[in-house]
Amino acid sequence: MTQPGFTGIATAAAKLFLSRGYRSVSLRDLAAELGIKAASLYHHCPGGKAELYVRSLGMFLEGHADRVLKSRGRAAFPESLVRMAIFTIGENHVDLRRIVHSDLPNLPPEKQAELSECLHEAVLRPFVEVFDSAKEESKVRKGLDSSLAAACVLAIADNLGDLHLPAARPPSQSELEAAQGAVRLGVRLLLEGTQV
Repeated sequence: MTQPGFTGIATAAAKLFLSRGYRSVSLRDLAAELGIKAASLYHHCPGGKAELYVRSLGMFLEGHADRVLKSRGRAAFPESLVRMAIFTIGENHVDLRRIVHSDLPNLPPEKQAELSECLHEAVLRPFVEVFDSAKEESKVRKGLDSSLAAACVLAIADNLGDLHLPAARPPSQSELEAAQGAVRLGVRLLLEGTQV
């Protein structure tokens, strides 16, 4: 049997870690998923599970910011922001709340810092950029904290999306549409308080 390369390992690992969390995934789980021995994973990640977690999520998040920004299409603010928020639910979902509160505390400090930077760049930065542009165009209040506003949009998308999307299976079209509608309304409601 052919051993998978690191890209294959990282893809499988990111999927497991994102769906179940750092503590709930063992190297044995991942090896079983790939059909290899757990010891083989140390060839690619001598630092063990923590290294595998950070590297696999880093690979998953490569280009994520560009995909989020691209999701707005040609829409102008505020619709551009709504489209970006909707994009982050479903298959593009990154559960920041769980990662920050459950996964990061279980990593060594240097891995925490590395992953925090990666998450900020890939997940939060696109929304911050849109709010900064909206401030420059006088579409939102000048004193608005773009980072806080971006975090609020992501929290709305995460929480309202979770209310309509099943955790154990892929959502049906009607469930996905309900989640998208809830996120659209939630982000619009938030934006009413930010606009000039």
